[in-house]
Amino acid sequence: MALAPALAYERVKVYRATFVEDDPGSPGTDESVDELGNPVPTPDPQAPEDTTEVRASVRPVGATEEELGRSTRINHYHVYLPPEVELDGLSRLEWRGKLHQVVGDPEEVHGPGGRRHHQKVLVREVAG
Repeated sequence: MALAPALAYERVKVYRATFVEDDPGSPGTDESVDELGNPVPTPDPQAPEDTTEVRASVRPVGATEEELGRSTRINHYHVYLPPEVELDGLSRLEWRGKLHQVVGDPEEVHGPGGRRHHQKVLVREVAG
């Protein structure tokens, strides 16, 4: 079962990058950790990104404005995608010509009988 065509009227490109494992003993890996000390995947420059274009439903969640050395606007959206689309918390989505970062992992939504109906993902766009 997929999203109803009347609801999935937007075209969205899903970008999944291919990553390489960092060697913990190699120089420069101290910069490859997040604020909690967990390793951060490094995109593989030799591998092409896995790109898929799908129909989706995009709904605004909210926006904030911050002064981060410049006037910055952060927009958040919920994107509803077909269940077969492969993405994770490191994916990016392109919608209406703008790149959006996926925030967290997608949520699987099940319909009656327990079958996967669609997935919902929170994305953010940073502008300014």
